[in-house]
Amino acid sequence: MFYKSFRLILLILLVIVGVLGPNATTIWDDDKVVIQTGPGIPLGLSFIADRWSDRNLIRYGYAYEQISKRRRMLSPVIQPSSDLDLVISRRKSDNEL
Repeated sequence: MFYKSFRLILLILLVIVGVLGPNATTIWDDDKVVIQTGPGIPLGLSFIADRWSDRNLIRYGYAYEQISKRRRMLSPVIQPSSDLDLVISRRKSDNEL
């Protein structure tokens, strides 16, 4: 008999629904490298779907965000910083020469 092996492929979309409050206990892993839980750690809702259902998965996540309006209530835990403005302005000035 001939058997085909199928790999299970699942798509996961995570929508942030909130963060742990300021009174949450900080818990580190055994090596003291990763914080497992603590104040400000994001909490999420996962939507899981089968392969080739990307469009529906994104629709579900978008619909949840629109109905819950949670995104507007959350502020980023970390504000990324970058020197991208400097790089872009340098390229513009190099092209002007």
